[in-house]
Parts: sequence; structure tokens; C-alpha cells
Amino acid sequence: MIRVGTGQRSTQRPSIPTISESGVPGFEAMLWDSFADGPEVIAKINSDPNKIFSDPTLRERSLVAQGLQPILGSPQQFSELIRSETIR
Repeated sequence: MIRVGTGQRSTQRPSIPTISESGVPGFEAMLWDSFADGPEVIAKINSDPNKIFSDPTLRERSLVAQGLQPILGSPQQFSELIRSETIR
């Protein structure tokens, strides 16, 4: 039985249900990465990928083609994700 561990079905394989849909409500697992440095460096490191992967063509040809779903946002949003996932 193959299932998707993220909260949403894969855009590449939408026919495969999530684990949450398959009887484990609320299950969600994701991999995330970050960089830690001074505020100016973090702002620069964050802005470039947001610009690049906001382009649908680049997004599809790079990360999505490898089965990844980039979630773009601010350093503050990522900090909140870390806090909420640590609690969960």
C-alpha cells in the first residue's frame, strides 16, 4: 500500500491518497531545511529562492520534477513552522 506522507496529495501523483485520508487523521510528515546566520544574510538567502521558485516554469522543471513541493515564505513564517512542528 503506497500513501503520501504530506498533508496534501502529490501534484505528480494525485491518485495516491495521503496517510491522513487512509485512516490516520492529522498525519503529516515533511522535510524542511534552513540556514542560520545574521538577519541580513537570512533575508538575502530567503529572497532569492522565493523569486526563483515563484516562476511556475522554473518551479516545475526543478523541484517539482524531483517530487518536491516547495513552500515559499518569510523567515518569520519558517520560525512559526518550526515552533508548531516541534509542539506537534
